[in-house]
Amino acid sequence: MGSLRISLISDFMCPWCYIGLTRLERAVQQLGVAAEVDWTFRPFLLEPKTPAEGLDLRDNLRRKYGDPEPLFRRVEQVAAQDGLAIDFAKIRKGYSSVRAHTLVAERPSLSLVTAVFKAYFSEGRDISSMDVLIELAARSGLSREETIQLIEQPEAQQAIRQQAAAANVRAVPALSFGGPALEVGPISGALSVAEYCALIERVLSKEA
Repeated sequence: MGSLRISLISDFMCPWCYIGLTRLERAVQQLGVAAEVDWTFRPFLLEPKTPAEGLDLRDNLRRKYGDPEPLFRRVEQVAAQDGLAIDFAKIRKGYSSVRAHTLVAERPSLSLVTAVFKAYFSEGRDISSMDVLIELAARSGLSREETIQLIEQPEAQQAIRQQAAAANVRAVPALSFGGPALEVGPISGALSVAEYCALIERVLSKEA
């Protein structure tokens, strides 16, 4: 186990989770502690009742918050500053992320988590689709049969829903950091790279 434990609660439908994870990865790289990190990924469902066919993203957000286009432009601009190509022109629907969370829970991998975020926010792909998840999982060395077996376990999907419902956070991303003598978090929101660096240095400090 690494000397730095990072637990991320997020939903693949949340652009700020993608931005926050990208900044956190950058902080880890800047500090040269990537090899020391023990990652844990925990699920959250922004729309737990999303139907199998998905929800029209714009209609759903418009009902809740009004015109979503200014929000889309702001997210795209912030993401671009972090080197991310979030493109809402390609995204027409919000999808259930239960299958994607189930796959990650069974085969936790930072690269897989990042790939799922990219598939949705940069490519506008349906990450509830088994074909899409099979393709992404293959990059982590999983066969089609292995991926289907991992994802299509009713009890595993139910566990994801239960974990998401039990998450004791009000907003995502929510991050917790653990070091030799200090636990910090959960801290919600996409912090800056500098703020993540400061948190990591704090939990790794012998003076903590």
